[in-house]
Amino acid sequence: MAIQKIVAEPLADPEAVVREGLVFARLAAAQGDVADEGRVISLLAFHAELLTGEERAVVLGEGMARYSRLADRGDELPGSQFEDMVAATEPAIVSAAVQFQELLKEGEAVA
Repeated sequence: MAIQKIVAEPLADPEAVVREGLVFARLAAAQGDVADEGRVISLLAFHAELLTGEERAVVLGEGMARYSRLADRGDELPGSQFEDMVAATEPAIVSAAVQFQELLKEGEAVA
C-alpha cells in the first residue's frame, strides 16, 4: 500500500523528497568529493525555496557554510562571488552559516 501511494503521488510532499535526498547527499559529501559537496549545496538551495522564516535561514546558512568550507580547503571557487553573496545576505543567514561552519569543523575533527 505504501509503495502504491509513492507511485501514485511521488511529489505529494516535495519538501520531504528534498530532505530525504539531502540525507544521502550529505553522506556522500562526507567522503570529501567536491562534486558531492556541490550537490548538497544545490539541494540546500532548492530546499530553501520551499521554506520560509528561520527554517529558510538555517538551510541557506548551511549552504553558505559548506561553500565557505570548500574555499577554505583550497578548492577552486569564485572567491569574490562568495564575498558578494555574504554582503548581500540577511544577517540571520550569515549567523546560521557561522554556526554551521563550527559544526562542520567539529565533525571533521571527530572523523
